Amino acid sequence: MGGAQRNQRKKNQRNANQASKAIASARGASSGRGKWIVSIVAVVVIAGAIIGGVLLTNSSKQAEANDIIPTADVKSNYEVKPNPDGTITAGKADAKVKLDFYEDLLCPACGQFNKLYGEEVEKKLESGDIQVKYHVLPFLNENSSPPGYSERSSAALYSVAVNSPDKFASYERSLYNTQAQEQTAGYNDDQLISLGKRLGVGGSFEQDVRGGKYKDLMNKSLQSAGQDMQKATGKLATPTILHDGKNVDVTSNRNWLTDLINKAKG
Repeated sequence: MGGAQRNQRKKNQRNANQASKAIASARGASSGRGKWIVSIVAVVVIAGAIIGGVLLTNSSKQAEANDIIPTADVKSNYEVKPNPDGTITAGKADAKVKLDFYEDLLCPACGQFNKLYGEEVEKKLESGDIQVKYHVLPFLNENSSPPGYSERSSAALYSVAVNSPDKFASYERSLYNTQAQEQTAGYNDDQLISLGKRLGVGGSFEQDVRGGKYKDLMNKSLQSAGQDMQKATGKLATPTILHDGKNVDVTSNRNWLTDLINKAKG
């Protein structure tokens, strides 16, 4: 390798490191909620700085390494219903505790939230204690390279809810368990389709993903979700959990879900 190539690689690596630090700094400054929050910050300046082969190499490596996304089998014995506004409602309508989950499949903090609380949420959905409206939307659409993974994955998840609602929880958990990393390409359409097929998703799922059927709906829903989050918390951050339109602090109280249920039961 020549000196010019080595210098370019070092420069690209420095740019990548600066990008990571800038994103982390932007998140911390705007959220104030530690590792749980991923602020929705469009770090446009960084896009021009990160050029060359670093991101393209990372993207291709991830696509090869994650050609098949491992499946997570979640036994969701409760109703799952896609709504016309792009949200997905899970659980019984008469549940005493109704929650709104705002998340992004690319968001690292959302992945951690799912790993910590996913099973507990599933149990409370099955018991009928809670109902959850999922807003799984492309908040971080610009944080993949090239941009677009959040949009594609959220549209694919919505299609799962439309075609095979009983597979919604398994599909979401699978994408969080082996989560795509920011500043990579994420999973391509073939990989998202392969995951759905192996989970048993039927109907028009493959055609929906290849045709980008629900992308516009996801972006439209994103606008209204942003307004609701801003009103409730004063910021745009994922994950955000709302109860009756009010923010739930899941960072300082590990038993937040049990406390909400107990309070509702009196």
